[in-house]
Amino acid sequence: MALINWTQLGLEGPTSFAAAGLAQTIVADFYGSLPGLTQATISGGVILGSPSGPPLADPVLYGTASQSVISNANPSLQESITISFTQPVHTFSVEIFNGLSTSASYEVTDNTGDPPAIITLQPNSSTSGNNGFAGFSNDTEATSITITPVVLKGSPRSLLNFVKRALP
Repeated sequence: MALINWTQLGLEGPTSFAAAGLAQTIVADFYGSLPGLTQATISGGVILGSPSGPPLADPVLYGTASQSVISNANPSLQESITISFTQPVHTFSVEIFNGLSTSASYEVTDNTGDPPAIITLQPNSSTSGNNGFAGFSNDTEATSITITPVVLKGSPRSLLNFVKRALP
């Protein structure tokens, strides 16, 4: 597995969604479990440096927020964070942060039709430490992973999630 580390890519950002501006698409090269170079394209959010919320070992995150949570967040930020790969991946791990002051659930899906994984996180917490969410390790070959907040019917959309690292 290869680690996509925002800091090692030389990416820096402001500490708030308000200052971050338009949604950013990040392309990262890595050598994964398959022969040759693979690219991961991450879209839907922005790079933030040392954002408020969960305690961080790595000061840089990729995140998204809705205007119902951050009133001055740019409207170009998407509800979901999508990670697409130039080669199919068999395994995948990502550390997901809930930056809200309330518990939140996230649905992690791939493009192969595998059943979605639902992850519930306490306020200002993340998936299991450095290992993060590990999923889709069966025989399917995913080329796209999407992380979306689970919103209860009739509730206002509220979203503030971060992806610390992706490991295809």
